[in-house]
Amino acid sequence: MTSHASERQTGLSMVEVLITVLVLSIGLLGVAGLNLQALKANTDSMKRSQVIWLVDSLAEQMHANSEGVYEYFSGSTPRQPLKDGNNKCNAPPTSNCTSDGCRTFRDTLWRVACDASLGADASGIAALPGSRLNIECNDVNGSGSCNQGDTFEIEAAWRYQGGDGKGNDADDTSRFVQAVVP
Repeated sequence: MTSHASERQTGLSMVEVLITVLVLSIGLLGVAGLNLQALKANTDSMKRSQVIWLVDSLAEQMHANSEGVYEYFSGSTPRQPLKDGNNKCNAPPTSNCTSDGCRTFRDTLWRVACDASLGADASGIAALPGSRLNIECNDVNGSGSCNQGDTFEIEAAWRYQGGDGKGNDADDTSRFVQAVVP
């Protein structure tokens, strides 16, 4: 009879061990999922920090060079390298600039949007997946063109790996918008 009791006890121990292994496995899968979500959030945070730094740099240049900014945007279609997600970074920056201030702003805009010389591994906004950089002049006096006193809105957007992990859904887009008064 003792052998049956020890077999039952061994059998119960095996069931307990299997349940323990199952519970432990589920817990470890949960921890792995949390780590994956933390990695995605950390990556998006890094991208957001990079975009904020670049847009802030552009806004500071706009403050320092307001005449050049207004000249650049006074044309009917001022050239923007990432306007509406159309990447034109492989084309040299050209515009109807006649002043040094306008050319300086144009070069700054293209550096922020496209340049890879901003740090060891850093690049312009174009390095981010699905990137856009739109600058719109808000014509406050209704003149139909961008003039001294008008404000600007800088919008930077990029894709991140959101809900489905692929970054293809409409809600997988991060945006940063900054208003600037040069």
